Amino acid sequence: MPKINMKTDIKDLNKKQKSVLALSIISLLLVVGIIIFIIINVQDKKETTITAENNEEWKNTGLIEIPKEELEDISIDYHEYCVSKTEEYKNCLWTKVEDGKIVVEEKGHNYVYIKSVDKMGKEGETKLYNVYIDTDKPIIEKVEQLEEDKLTVRVKAYDNTSSIDKYLFSLDGKEYNQGTMTYVLKDLDKTKAYVLYVTVIDKAGNSTTTAVKIGNQDIDIEVPNLEITEPIVDEPVVEQQSEITEQ
Repeated sequence: MPKINMKTDIKDLNKKQKSVLALSIISLLLVVGIIIFIIINVQDKKETTITAENNEEWKNTGLIEIPKEELEDISIDYHEYCVSKTEEYKNCLWTKVEDGKIVVEEKGHNYVYIKSVDKMGKEGETKLYNVYIDTDKPIIEKVEQLEEDKLTVRVKAYDNTSSIDKYLFSLDGKEYNQGTMTYVLKDLDKTKAYVLYVTVIDKAGNSTTTAVKIGNQDIDIEVPNLEITEPIVDEPVVEQQSEITEQ
């Protein structure tokens, strides 16, 4: 019968137990480390503080500037943005922001998404800017003199992007701000001839101006060569419906 060395067997058993215990401790530490890493990444995720422009304000160019405090934040490495025509941006092409400025030029309603990225590669909260761009001038189709007791003109114009905001009428160096297409020049003598300047302005600030002769059409007067703007695209005319006259 072989002789059993109890001391050696106990030592070997203790070594195995210690190895198993060590592996268990290492595994537990790895799990705890992973959990802590996840918690830190979730809690410490940097949130941007970009103010979203949600009001429908039309512009002829769209400039977005990253807030100064974010540009000076040493934990932020850079910002990215993407421009979409819908509220869906998963397939949007993200571009790095240069010099803290984003210029949006595409016409219509643009959804501009912006996020920060810190030096660890963690992304901040995505913020949205609604940017409305209209770079086309309004179209003046006609300025006609109406058969009324008082000298009255009506402007036929349209703007298919942002729509028309207001009409300006200028005569003898005086400018009259008129919100509607029809204007009554109540103090003018219809038997005389005048040069009337008409400016149509859309909601983005684009404008078109033309000059027309009003009053007695038989009287020959010089009218500046400001041609009525021709339509740049073959689109249906969207007329402004309100018609009031100055009191």
